[in-house]
Amino acid sequence: MSGKIVLCFPRIDLEKEHHHLPLSTLSLAAPLERMGIDYEIYDERVDEPSRLDTLLEDAWMVGVTMFTGYQTHCGYKILKHVRETHPRIITVAGGPHVSALAVQTIEDDHVDYAVAGFGEAPFYALVAELLEHGDLNGHVIPGLYRKDNSELIFLPTDKKFAGDNWYQLPYHKINVDSYINDATKRVMYVSHYGCPAKCTFCATPEFRKWTPKPIDLVRQDLANLHDLYPFEELCFFDATLFTRKERVFDIIKLLDAYPNIKWLADARAVELNKYSTEELIEVRNRDAELSFLVVGLETGSQYIAEEVMKKGLRHLEMFKTVAYRMDRAGIKMVSGLIFGIPGETVEDLKKTIDYIWEIREIHPAFRLSSTFFRPLPGTELYDLLDLKGFIQPNTLAEWAEVGAESHFEYNTWMDIPWMEDGQKDEYRKVYEEFRNQHGEILM
Repeated sequence: MSGKIVLCFPRIDLEKEHHHLPLSTLSLAAPLERMGIDYEIYDERVDEPSRLDTLLEDAWMVGVTMFTGYQTHCGYKILKHVRETHPRIITVAGGPHVSALAVQTIEDDHVDYAVAGFGEAPFYALVAELLEHGDLNGHVIPGLYRKDNSELIFLPTDKKFAGDNWYQLPYHKINVDSYINDATKRVMYVSHYGCPAKCTFCATPEFRKWTPKPIDLVRQDLANLHDLYPFEELCFFDATLFTRKERVFDIIKLLDAYPNIKWLADARAVELNKYSTEELIEVRNRDAELSFLVVGLETGSQYIAEEVMKKGLRHLEMFKTVAYRMDRAGIKMVSGLIFGIPGETVEDLKKTIDYIWEIREIHPAFRLSSTFFRPLPGTELYDLLDLKGFIQPNTLAEWAEVGAESHFEYNTWMDIPWMEDGQKDEYRKVYEEFRNQHGEILM
């Protein structure tokens, strides 16, 4: 194989002006960088389209990551373009959408290999085999899907990230400045993979195993990034940062090296409930300023939280406790709501309205963002709606077509296809009551 590998990050959203760093693509590139394999990164969000065509002239493989929705639409366009203009190039598709629907993905003629789950190990194994032998010689790689004479060949992916695949992120391969919002000078970083939660609406089972990066690697990654761009705000883009208390304090101690920055992170109520007010004050009182924490709420209905979303027992009770402690610790609290989830009724929505008032009394600086539920492949609620006939796409091409119009809209009404019309009309009236009562704290 001669030439280089091109790793593509398609657009996620049609209208955003500022974008987070392509962390998943940088992670995929890290083992290639370490082994001296020639590659380039093409990010459709910040690069000119002509750059992709230039890179393809000297490419032997193209990798495309896809999250269900608009990114799948854009990623599929890239795969088609590669196949139509450079049919000799090997195409590899990966990302959350492919992890959930790997068989469906590999059945598409524009895809030679599909990578499910954490992509670093299977993707590098594929590259190494092809570079050494020119083909896989019957070798079966866990997490890699391929076709051989119309026969599907694969081994299930490991649901836990292999710790020996952690490498420094090659930030030098992208123009960091092109991602920065001058108003915030914010960058994002992921300090671990996976999430121990079992929410029925979020991510895919392939990413459930919580695996932390070595703390020395986190230190070096942040230093390398700061050398390239002296960021002023750091967002930990982890599914949840506060899983292990000792590790949290190790991480925030690293931020003492950047005393003039601000930082923020996501957390779950069940985890923060294990932190005392004094410990939260300690988290806040570092040289780096804590801007706010995002704590998942999703609903104010106990039934929806525990039985439908599976947020865990006593989720709403723990959320109140956390709100109280964070208020006393002087930590700003931001959360989110998901409306229109299957099984939610008008009465559940009314309970959410009342519950938000309780939280606002406990934590006056509490702020919210809201959206309407959309099923993600690989989740329990997706499977439920699929059984009921609400999931229409059956091929990668169909998902790409649907993805062209698939955008999450925040703090505004969106249709609820699985709700009967009469109930939907009443639900919308109560939703407008929510907007009238709590609109001032929406962000």
